[in-house]
Amino acid sequence: MSNKYRHPGKLSGIPSNLNKEQLADRIRKLYDNAMLGAMATLINGCILVMILWGQSYTPNLIAWLVCVFLVVTVRVAITASYRKAAPSSRDSPKWKMRFLFSLFLSGVLWGAPAIFLFPTASIGHQVFIAFVTGGMVAGAVGSFTSIISAYYLFSIPALLPVVIRFFSAGSEIHVAMGFMTLLFFLIMSLTAQRTHKDYLRLLALRYENRDLVEELQQEIAQRKQAEQDLRHKHQQIETIVATRTVELKKAVEQLSKEIVAKEEAARARKKVENQLQTLNDELECRVESRTRELQETQAQYLHAEKLSAIGKLSASIAHEFNNPLQGVMAILKGLKKTAILEEGDGELLQLAVSECERMRDLIRSLQDFNRPSSGQKAVMDVHTAINSLLLLCKSDFKKKQLVVVQNFAERLPQILAIPDQIKQVVLNLLTNAADACRPGGTITISTWREEKRIAVGIKDDGIGIDTKKMDLIFQPFYTTKPAVKGTGLGLSICHGIVQNHQGEIRVESEPGRGSTFTVLLPIESEEAS
Repeated sequence: MSNKYRHPGKLSGIPSNLNKEQLADRIRKLYDNAMLGAMATLINGCILVMILWGQSYTPNLIAWLVCVFLVVTVRVAITASYRKAAPSSRDSPKWKMRFLFSLFLSGVLWGAPAIFLFPTASIGHQVFIAFVTGGMVAGAVGSFTSIISAYYLFSIPALLPVVIRFFSAGSEIHVAMGFMTLLFFLIMSLTAQRTHKDYLRLLALRYENRDLVEELQQEIAQRKQAEQDLRHKHQQIETIVATRTVELKKAVEQLSKEIVAKEEAARARKKVENQLQTLNDELECRVESRTRELQETQAQYLHAEKLSAIGKLSASIAHEFNNPLQGVMAILKGLKKTAILEEGDGELLQLAVSECERMRDLIRSLQDFNRPSSGQKAVMDVHTAINSLLLLCKSDFKKKQLVVVQNFAERLPQILAIPDQIKQVVLNLLTNAADACRPGGTITISTWREEKRIAVGIKDDGIGIDTKKMDLIFQPFYTTKPAVKGTGLGLSICHGIVQNHQGEIRVESEPGRGSTFTVLLPIESEEAS
């Protein structure tokens, strides 16, 4: 796809099928705003009749209002038929003509008050008619400029009778009002033309981006196929190496027997042994390298399994602690209610109850975090999730003398997500921040809203990340930590979870000054809320 700029108004360089699709989008834009325009016509029509009642001929007012209801009914019926039919781009011109016809009728309807309802004795009511008609034209600028002819079909029959009526009155103030109405029409027309061009430019840009996405998808598919071919070739090479290794072993045995049997072939045997030794050294180097890689991979997997086992064990222990803890709390609360204690003993008893409640909350958070994932999305409060995880990390942060600063946004919307997966992302980022900080460091947790997404930022003042390694941190099994502390899977898992939630994870880092990881997640839909 060419990256040269193409003016959105010049569609000759775009395939005909895209012209039809763009026309369908423009017509769909008209029908999207049709209901709002119809409601504005009905409401403003009723207001105009109320204001002119007693100033204009009553039968004319009633007749005009009946016409308003009829035109609104026609427009609503056409709009409802369009939405029910959901027409293809081939049928778009037919629906365009229907809409333009109904819009022209509406424009003629709004031009009629300047002819049939114009109160000659009250200039204030005349100005009100011009004001209401101008307001309807101004509304058409934003609603009907996806097809510019729609704007003109409405605005010209709506404003032209007003301008003619003012000029025909002959007085200076009426002529001035006629010129002002004409100037207003010109300004609205220029605005409509500019809005129309901007809309076409955005529409063309959207279709260009669609072509780019398709090309990127094709390139990804080609890369995946290339990776599969490489893996297949790799397996073939390993098979060949294994076969050659067996053959080499048989050759060595045969040569050894021949050398023992034939002393006169000593020189040839020496030469063959040197060649075999070279091949053996190369083979040993390859075997040693592969063995080292397998050992490292096995160690990483064992560490991951160990962490999983520790999680399950901690959840089991938490469950076992919970039952006796509930009994202790019940006894202490009962003692507090029934026993007569001295003032100092009462404070100690209250302190014991508070600590038991803190242990209960810690056990509950630990059980919630280790509970198996249901895989089902649910509405969750990000602040509540962060606070429960901070309770789990409190002891580790205290040992490292870390300070946690919370900058939480007020009234942060809830999100629709898989709660335990989002908690895993936040916990991994908090753990990484703690590992990166020096004793006495600071971890800052911030939340805010970005348009239709909420953001969670975790910032540390630790060692930071080397610029050359920024592109590698989300790859599986890549880690900058010692082998006993990291598996290289944490950020990779976080990246995968956030992508599955249609979110985004960003990282900013400066060596020696710390890192900031920002997770952006979409806000739950209104239906979910």
